Amino acid sequence: MAIGSASAILGWDNRVDDATITVGSSPERASALQDRSLGEAWESDGTDPADTWIEFAFDKPTSARLLSLHGCNVTVQSQYQVRVWEDAGKTDQVYDSAVTDVCPPLIPMAARDWSRPALWTGKPTSREWRRRPRQIIHPLPAVRRGRVWRIDVLDDLNPDATIRVARPFLGDALQVANTIDLGSELSFRTFAQVQEGPSGQREGSESRPARSTRFSLNWLNEAERGLVIDLLTTMGETGEVVWIPHPDDGPKLQRESYLGYLRSRSVRRVRNATETSGLSAEIRELV
Repeated sequence: MAIGSASAILGWDNRVDDATITVGSSPERASALQDRSLGEAWESDGTDPADTWIEFAFDKPTSARLLSLHGCNVTVQSQYQVRVWEDAGKTDQVYDSAVTDVCPPLIPMAARDWSRPALWTGKPTSREWRRRPRQIIHPLPAVRRGRVWRIDVLDDLNPDATIRVARPFLGDALQVANTIDLGSELSFRTFAQVQEGPSGQREGSESRPARSTRFSLNWLNEAERGLVIDLLTTMGETGEVVWIPHPDDGPKLQRESYLGYLRSRSVRRVRNATETSGLSAEIRELV
């Protein structure tokens, strides 16, 4: 099934750390892109498009179905473009996403309030957008092989006067033929510290909650079962995955996808012999 249909996507096998990374500016900070800590980030020298691109070069053509940037500071008006070349000299282009909005209209026209700023754009206000976890998620329509992968971040009016990216993801993607059984369970893990004084006064600090998703797949064919086993064996408890529950829904693509890790999982035979298998998994967000 092609990327972009209704079934959820699970990105895995991040190959960013195998690449030689080149950036448009501030090359001394490019090593932060290969640091898994989201507290470390590459920051461009400015917001001119000549400064805000990232390239991943490999010794030989590398296959991938998903490119994403996490821990970003992009604004609600930002755009991006993904391009892939099969050769190191970038003469044989095999993919071009064209310029794409990071944030498409999120509010359907029928649900828009005429008194709110989002009436015409359908997008959240800049204040609302800044409070979200910001990222760029780009599932490719099919597998692409390339020696050079490039993403341009276009956000020249960013008030921070820089583009920040903490962690890229470039890797494979599992998208099964049958969608999630009975939907999925989304919960939020809070990180807070609260102290109570003798008078009952409460003081505390809190950071952004991390999302956690539990789901089950009960109709895996033999090929999908093999991919799931490879994924679980490769990723373990610490490997990075990207969860994309609604790849065909533009507003939900950026809002509900996230970078995380597999917390609990099992693969089981639903029936005997060559009948279908199932997967139960939990994905926790990295913050």
